[in-house]
Amino acid sequence: KNKNDMEDLEHSIKKAETQIERVKGEITDLEVKITELEATINATNSSMVELKDMRTKEREDFLKAVKDDTDAVALLEQAIVHLSKFYDNKGVKLSLVQGGKKAEPRPELSWAPEKDGGDYKGREGEHQGIVGILEMIKEDVQKEISTGRVEDGEAQVNYEKDSAALLATMRAQEKSKAQAEMEKAELGRKVTDYEHFVELKNKDLGAEKENEAAIGTKCAWVESHFEERRTQRKAELDGLVDAKAYLAGVDSGDDI
Repeated sequence: KNKNDMEDLEHSIKKAETQIERVKGEITDLEVKITELEATINATNSSMVELKDMRTKEREDFLKAVKDDTDAVALLEQAIVHLSKFYDNKGVKLSLVQGGKKAEPRPELSWAPEKDGGDYKGREGEHQGIVGILEMIKEDVQKEISTGRVEDGEAQVNYEKDSAALLATMRAQEKSKAQAEMEKAELGRKVTDYEHFVELKNKDLGAEKENEAAIGTKCAWVESHFEERRTQRKAELDGLVDAKAYLAGVDSGDDI
């Protein structure tokens, strides 16, 4: 029985140690997976930061452009007002369109007052061309502002869409990492349980070996003293027989 018990204990220990190695291998695989997930999470986070920085820069550039263009429109409007007053003071009729036609392309400028102090002789078409050009420039700048606002709005929509996609990706990666860490912790507990089991079984096996040694010592003592004990026992039995015969003779009155 002692030998069978030890064989059972050794088998249980070996089986548990095999399980420990298997589980430790799974833990190693999970550690690799966790490391890879941490790298992808960091990469996704970096992409989010870069995307935000790029959008912030775009927004700053847009706001600066709007300010510059708005300032330019204001200056153009002031120039148009001043020129209009100038021509009105000279008695020149302001009209950007004559006879249903637009003013001529920008002409050669020569509208300064004559040196002899006479009346202003600037050609009437000149002021129409200058003011018309300023008006067209103002309209173009205003269109740039409007177009910029539309493009900025579209850029914001795209940014929010891309940012939300990256955030969803990172959340999924973080969830996978948390799941892997939970699995690793559970496997760690299994290893601890198996190691505790092996420790207990080793103690039992040690006790069985001690028991086997004790039994072996007793058997050796019996074996080494068997013949001597048998001889002594035989002598004791013979003595008892002789004593019994002696007592029987006394009871019968025989001479001793």
